[in-house]
Amino acid sequence: MVNNTAWNNMLSSSTYIQSGEIDALDSSDVNVINNVAVNLVGKDVTYDDGNHYDYNLWDGARVPFKWGHDIAGKANLTDPGGGNFAPRAGSPALRSGTNVLAPADDFLGNSRPAGAIDRGAIQVSQ
Repeated sequence: MVNNTAWNNMLSSSTYIQSGEIDALDSSDVNVINNVAVNLVGKDVTYDDGNHYDYNLWDGARVPFKWGHDIAGKANLTDPGGGNFAPRAGSPALRSGTNVLAPADDFLGNSRPAGAIDRGAIQVSQ
């Protein structure tokens, strides 16, 4: 699960489903890297010890702890309510990701540069 952007991705208000946004619970050997997750309802981030989480940006989620290069803070997306999930100037997602396991192109088909890439589905920095 690499270079995704999830915004208000709650499919259920069930109290049984404790997590929000990006979830790899009850999974193993999953790489959760370079993602941006904006959680408008403040649910917990879930994790399993058999998975690798790093270089994610958690906005609004209750993060029990941060993995190596994770950031907990505002994503500063352009217009998520209008469908524009690109990080805007000042976003901590810009140039702070890793190219390890990252796809060559972003969600829109734009190529990702070598070196520090943007976290999330849309590459802005070149």
